[in-house]
Amino acid sequence: DKYEDKAVEELLLAKKKLEKLVSKVAGLPEKLKKVGFFSDGFTSIDQYLEGRISTSGTKSDVISRYLYEVSWDITEQGQVDILDDYTVSPEGRPRIVQFSDSLKKRQELNENLNIQQQITPWGYWDFLDILSDKGVFVWSDWKSKYPNVDQNYLSELLSIKQELQENKPSDNTFPRIQKSNRTSTRESRVPTYKHYLERIHLYLLKEANNFQNKSSKSDVSLNLDTAVLIINGQKVELRKTSKQFELMRVIFTDKEKDWQLSEVAEQMDKYNEKWKNLYNLVNAIENKISTETGIKDFFQTTTQSVKINKNYLR
Repeated sequence: DKYEDKAVEELLLAKKKLEKLVSKVAGLPEKLKKVGFFSDGFTSIDQYLEGRISTSGTKSDVISRYLYEVSWDITEQGQVDILDDYTVSPEGRPRIVQFSDSLKKRQELNENLNIQQQITPWGYWDFLDILSDKGVFVWSDWKSKYPNVDQNYLSELLSIKQELQENKPSDNTFPRIQKSNRTSTRESRVPTYKHYLERIHLYLLKEANNFQNKSSKSDVSLNLDTAVLIINGQKVELRKTSKQFELMRVIFTDKEKDWQLSEVAEQMDKYNEKWKNLYNLVNAIENKISTETGIKDFFQTTTQSVKINKNYLR
């Protein structure tokens, strides 16, 4: 989203600059103007931004597409030098131009996201969540009911719906449609989405099992002899002669207490530690816990106090 916003900004700046350069060439603005059903690129961008024309695609892609149309028209009029500031490769015909660096980055990120969508549980879930609503099969309901959903999902749904209808027994209550006469075979999509269901099922079972294991684990504890901290069955080893262990020893005299750092400092008397320094010491312990167990919220802190997160206290 960040790169999309930046790309749109860069593309509109490029449009403004190109319009200015075109206006300086006598007769060129008139030559670029088009009449009839299709407008020139500059006009199309204005109409698109004003909502007077509608076209598919991400906003930055649409604007870029119209700017490329402008670049082709400029080239046809023999004014290719106007495009010098946007030329990334002057070789070949036509030359390669680029109107936004952020657009290229956004497209790369989009491509990666689309790949992840096909191989990760959140991508399956998005599709299956739509699949549960029969209203998705009604064309007019698409954009009103699912304004933020990738329309490719909906196209996939219609394809599967048609495949299912073609293969349903005639006495089934689900509407049956006549098979179309095809000259080529169509790969079945149903097994793909059965696979999606299986992956989601396994994912949810795994998460449920993890939750149950976490719920049944023992309370947090600190072994004073070995200087081992145990959280949800996971061990964090401290040095017994360290300030970290001494701070934890004090806190564990009352695990549920919201400790003022000044109180902790008083009980760490052998180190003669200033309470203002203990905030950084608490952070160091929490970083160690996070690194060794993945738990990032063991403590709840302010600049003057520390307590163990009650989620880890039975």
